[in-house]
Amino acid sequence: MQPVLIVGAGPVGLLQALMLSRLEVPVILLDRHLAHLEAPKAHVISSRSLEVCRQYGLPASKIRSYGTSREDARWVRFVTNLSGEEVGILPFFRLEPDVLEYTPEDDTGVTSTIENTYTGEQLSMNSALVIACDGANSKIVRSLGISSEMEESADTVMTIHFRADLRPVVEDRVGMLHWIMDPAVRGVIIAYDLSGNLVLLHNFDNLQQQLITDAHNLAYKLAAAYHGWADLSAVLAAYQAERQPVALRNAWQSVFYGRKVFDLVKAFKTTEPDVEKATLAMHAALADTEQRQVIEEKVQDQADQFNSPGYNAERTTEYIPAYRRGARLVHAWINAKNTSVLPSLPPVDFAYLGNDMSDEQKEKRQYSLLDLIPPDSYVVLCGPNQRKYVELCELLQRSSIPARLVVCGKDFTFTDEVPDGYGLSKGNAVLIRPDQHVELVIENETVEEIVKHIASSLHAQH
Repeated sequence: MQPVLIVGAGPVGLLQALMLSRLEVPVILLDRHLAHLEAPKAHVISSRSLEVCRQYGLPASKIRSYGTSREDARWVRFVTNLSGEEVGILPFFRLEPDVLEYTPEDDTGVTSTIENTYTGEQLSMNSALVIACDGANSKIVRSLGISSEMEESADTVMTIHFRADLRPVVEDRVGMLHWIMDPAVRGVIIAYDLSGNLVLLHNFDNLQQQLITDAHNLAYKLAAAYHGWADLSAVLAAYQAERQPVALRNAWQSVFYGRKVFDLVKAFKTTEPDVEKATLAMHAALADTEQRQVIEEKVQDQADQFNSPGYNAERTTEYIPAYRRGARLVHAWINAKNTSVLPSLPPVDFAYLGNDMSDEQKEKRQYSLLDLIPPDSYVVLCGPNQRKYVELCELLQRSSIPARLVVCGKDFTFTDEVPDGYGLSKGNAVLIRPDQHVELVIENETVEEIVKHIASSLHAQH
């Protein structure tokens, strides 16, 4: 199998390349720029993305050190201008410590023509496949004739990246985001460092977080095909089946939140194209008691998009574990009795929480159930009744499918009492994919039925 060609060296492209390299898949990484761009850049990284980074050995504490301080990033503020009237305030992605409790192939491949845009030189490159990580305006996507199935309209926006000390301006009204509602300068201030770098943006969404988990899903599948224990056509079909619904859901959610923001703008009465008239209308709306109440309600209506994402699609502040096939393995804190079941991972670093979590709590929360899942192997997680699952792992390994057995009570224990949603105490087991998602909750299935199920997801059916 030829190397994988990744086009685009942004966060997703770089992480995809790193994942595949760690899984011993040769990669060629292309980018149109000689150096990384200062803008645009993300203003938040979800906990799911940090979990993915942790599995591949990227320290979350180092990533956090480049971001806005926890104290400065607590709030989203809605203001007429940066030093003007504050209309509303919301907590920003506030992950409270108590939330942490729960928790046959075509061998010819692809031939690409690569042009050096600085010299005009062209070369032909062969690869097993091409991964398009070149952004929303992807030339690869356009060349394939792939169009959007959601709303086609998009605003023209401007990003201004500048350095300034804005603490004298905002004073004690610090925040990760300041929504400026004044029609003359309407936009969003994103504070990476209130004493240094800031970015003025018009909008943003959660697409990058989804693309990181797309890359996570794709990495082990391509490695399986490269190392010969899966068919490329089968794993690519599985990738689409597993990830497309997530993409559609996130696209819908972005449109939904965009409409909520526009409802807020309408409440300010600033849709008038004449800036002077719109400004007067805004001040009149804020002075009107009834309209002021409408504005405050519309501000509160934005809350879900600024709360901890990825826990409950209907109410993002709630984490509801899903004990079913296709869901992410639930998070729970564990004590490793057999350290060999843990990949080479350091304890979770909670320094960023400061005094929000006691030393005793930090000591009890060093490893997660997710840490039991290596990026290059399936895991069968079971209770003490393990005989059937020992046989399952042996049969999978004889089929060249990497699998390991982890036994609750023998290899690890939970630090606190947790719901037995998978039924491990009843003799059930969970088959977990290398991307930390549940392939199957095993109840009454025979070993042969389980192996057949896995084989059907890894090999093309004829």
